[in-house]
Amino acid sequence: MVGVVLVVCAAVALLLVALDHRYGPLQGGSFSGPVSNDLAFIDEDSSYRLTSAPGTTGQVIGSLYNPGSHAVTIRSASAGDMAPAIGVQWSVFHTVPDGSVFGVDTPWHSFPATIPAQGTIRLLLTLHRPTTCPPNASFRTDSTFDGSLLLRWKSLLRTHTTFADNVTLPIKIC
Repeated sequence: MVGVVLVVCAAVALLLVALDHRYGPLQGGSFSGPVSNDLAFIDEDSSYRLTSAPGTTGQVIGSLYNPGSHAVTIRSASAGDMAPAIGVQWSVFHTVPDGSVFGVDTPWHSFPATIPAQGTIRLLLTLHRPTTCPPNASFRTDSTFDGSLLLRWKSLLRTHTTFADNVTLPIKIC
């Protein structure tokens, strides 16, 4: 009898592990772009930067895709080392014929967020030019947001902390 119980428990554990692997991993979606006038395009490297005025705040939109076969709840999203300079909010991604590639304008929310299986959400990143940026200095590569986000999300069995690359286009902060 004990042997049967152990076999059943092992089978259930293996099934749960197999189901857990059907979650995520989350990845950058199919669109991103500037949504405020405080971002300037740089021809030399086809990137964007915050304008050099002190205290500048700009906004960029991006997307996050869940390729898994189950919904995923994202507990938080941050910009890693650049987190103090960047705030992140989410909204539902919904499109209409002949509408914007960024989707219908839906309300923005703080995390947590749930992305359905094979689904996408929109992300709004608010970038702040820190007061520590030297005035009128050329933009430095060590102060560039690379477009990736640190995500904390939950699958069936555990909590994950992963980076999602190419969520938005790179932005030079300083």
